[in-house]
Amino acid sequence: MASTILLSSAYFPPVSWFAAAHFQLPVQIEYYEYFEKQSYRNRCQLMTANGINTCTVPVQHAQGKKQLMCDIKISYSDNWQQVHWRTIQSAYGRAPYFEYFEEYLEELLSTHFEKLVDLNEATVLFLLKHMGSSLYTSPTTRYEPEPAHTIDLRQAIHPKRKDTTYIAKPYQQCFAEKFPFTPNLSMLDLLLCRGPKSVNVLGTLNP
Repeated sequence: MASTILLSSAYFPPVSWFAAAHFQLPVQIEYYEYFEKQSYRNRCQLMTANGINTCTVPVQHAQGKKQLMCDIKISYSDNWQQVHWRTIQSAYGRAPYFEYFEEYLEELLSTHFEKLVDLNEATVLFLLKHMGSSLYTSPTTRYEPEPAHTIDLRQAIHPKRKDTTYIAKPYQQCFAEKFPFTPNLSMLDLLLCRGPKSVNVLGTLNP
């Protein structure tokens, strides 16, 4: 029987990440896998007036070699923080709960984090706190290819993989008059639309 949920570190993770985390089991975040490009590890998906927008955190790459997640450093050569904040403002400025979280989000997105895992942890803690969750997460201390007694979702929740195990609960999204309900956006979308009631609209994941 599984005793732990294992998830990859993610930037403003998708709703399915939080649905997985609410199996009433301890949650560990993988810090010792190799960084994977074009994954939720450094990107999130938001709904804007023009459709889905992917916000990506630029990272520093070591030439010619793989890097562990815990070693990945954020690049500040571009003003990505301001771009992400403006995207959120434009997309969710009229969302029911935006004004309640605006100050917290602006502060979070103006904080200088050296490492990607620290930024990701801050976004997860922000979302957990304001969605009214008491979930506690902890980082791994080493990499295990096939961890025992664990529901391993490190590769299952991925923007390029069709997740057939996640069943979303529809909720009223911004720009619903233009686009049909879009499941599994960033948890930020759900939080700004439903506030503290978000935890009741996570949907279900059957790994």
